[in-house]
Amino acid sequence: MLLRAVISEIISLLISPLGLAILTLTLGSWVIYRYKISDLMTAICISSLLYLILGSLPYTRYLAFSLLESRLISKKDILTIYDLRRELPRFLIGDIYVVVLSENLWSSPILKSERSEKTALEEGCIPSGSTFKRLITTSEVYRLTRSNIIITGPEFRELSACKCYKKWLLHFGVPSEPMICAKPSYNTFQDAKRVRELIQDNLRRRTYLFIVTSAYHLPRSLLAFHLVFRDEEKVKLLGVPSDWKSKRCRGYECFFPDLDALLDNSVILREGVGWLFYRIFYGSGVLEI
Repeated sequence: MLLRAVISEIISLLISPLGLAILTLTLGSWVIYRYKISDLMTAICISSLLYLILGSLPYTRYLAFSLLESRLISKKDILTIYDLRRELPRFLIGDIYVVVLSENLWSSPILKSERSEKTALEEGCIPSGSTFKRLITTSEVYRLTRSNIIITGPEFRELSACKCYKKWLLHFGVPSEPMICAKPSYNTFQDAKRVRELIQDNLRRRTYLFIVTSAYHLPRSLLAFHLVFRDEEKVKLLGVPSDWKSKRCRGYECFFPDLDALLDNSVILREGVGWLFYRIFYGSGVLEI
């Protein structure tokens, strides 16, 4: 599992705008030197540089996040905290679970170190910014539903995502009794499979799953859960966005390359490739769920 997670991270880096540009430029330089094919490879290198520049523009980030966070998500599958406060009592009859999806453990500076689990917890076990917002949103959904909370995520050396995030949920006022740790998972599709394993015996009753994650991650997350639970007619999946990134940029700064925009566009590209992979291979049955 850990090896698969490392391979996944390497692939994500290679398909990012920066990774693709570097690979193409490196390959182009080698081909020009080795085979003296200057015209074609010069065009490819120029295209790569243009791709890298476009991938680092804040305006490109705005357009891409807008696509992920609005057009790929069916509105009937999304409920914000404000929607839940208004509509919750009208339709929830059955078993309710809140599923919080975590990012990789090594996204936290503390967790990148060689420290033990005890030391990491004592020093705060600080999640990344997006995960922190997901935990806050999860605590809000719990206060409205009083349901069980399923925590998904990886396990790295002595520290698991569940133990780390339970600490913060306790800090936000959620009691420990409703928190359930899923088996370690290293990607979104595994998250969905681990959740199904936990609630398999209860699927004969009406079941509601509130998937809490970042808005840009919801299209891939909901697709994964829909595929894993597609044979279960009594399961209702609802996405709860914890944070949004499609904020319109203003002025001339939208068209100046920015490192943060480049990193965000890498995330967007990974989400888009992951969404297409799930749709093509799992959706068509090429890969077994």
